[in-house]
Amino acid sequence: MHTKLQIAMPIVMAIVFLFNANCGDDFRPAGQLVDDEAQVLGIRAEPPEVGGGDTLTVDSLVHWPQGEAHYLWFLCIPTNLEQVQSCVKSQIGDALPPPCEGAMATLCTAGTDPTFTWTAPPIPLPEGVTEVFFFVQQVLSSSPDVWAACEKAIRNNLPTADCLISLKTVTFSNREIKNLNPLISHFVVNEAIATPGEAVVVTAGEKASFNVVIDHAGLDELTDESTSTNFIFMDMDFFTTCGTLDRYDEQWYCEMALDGTREITCVADDDEEAPNNIKPRKDWTGECVVHAVLRDNLGGITWLTQELSFM
Repeated sequence: MHTKLQIAMPIVMAIVFLFNANCGDDFRPAGQLVDDEAQVLGIRAEPPEVGGGDTLTVDSLVHWPQGEAHYLWFLCIPTNLEQVQSCVKSQIGDALPPPCEGAMATLCTAGTDPTFTWTAPPIPLPEGVTEVFFFVQQVLSSSPDVWAACEKAIRNNLPTADCLISLKTVTFSNREIKNLNPLISHFVVNEAIATPGEAVVVTAGEKASFNVVIDHAGLDELTDESTSTNFIFMDMDFFTTCGTLDRYDEQWYCEMALDGTREITCVADDDEEAPNNIKPRKDWTGECVVHAVLRDNLGGITWLTQELSFM
């Protein structure tokens, strides 16, 4: 086992606000997805750090079990040291903010599709300042007119069961080398490598086990320059429609060797390299999914979804 090292977390890092509409169900883990409750599992900016002229693409991982989800995205640049939770609320006017394309406003509407792209304008940074932050807000509703249905929730920054509000912080910097999102390579289901995008058939009524493999190519934070730059902690969360899991979260530790080989080793903390078990619903057959959501400590996030067929 490795020894845990204390690492300084950035003052402002990527945040996803997850709204749980069924507050009364205190015993169900957030990772156990159900048929009557929508959840936003993560928001991703690709890349998570941009400079002037860079284009980013934003999407989200959503569990929306009934009907169709409709999207409304805002971009908000702080004008008075607003934080991610208050930026849109403090700047919202009487009408829907103008489209971001060509807009000079610090609050604009980025789109109404499941994903949007935006090119960051040049932002002169004060001397000695290497980075600033801007915010993305997503609003989801079953109503095709999200603004009409959710205007009150947006103004009050109070989500409802049909107006899910999720937030994301994005970094703007003048650094030559910017943070990238981590990557997940694949699942291993019942000790067999699963091909991403293909369903794995498992036996109905029996437990299925899985592990997740991190792609070392996404670990851009690691260098072999010193013992303070050769490691990173990351958080992995699991969500499933298959039933229950032994574990819904793990902390991962990745380290680069300092012997010149630059070999990278990643392990789940607290001896959690043992497979995670899926306990399917009783007397159930059909298709379900497991989502693995991986976050670094600099605002990067990624996910991979594995489909399972219990037969």
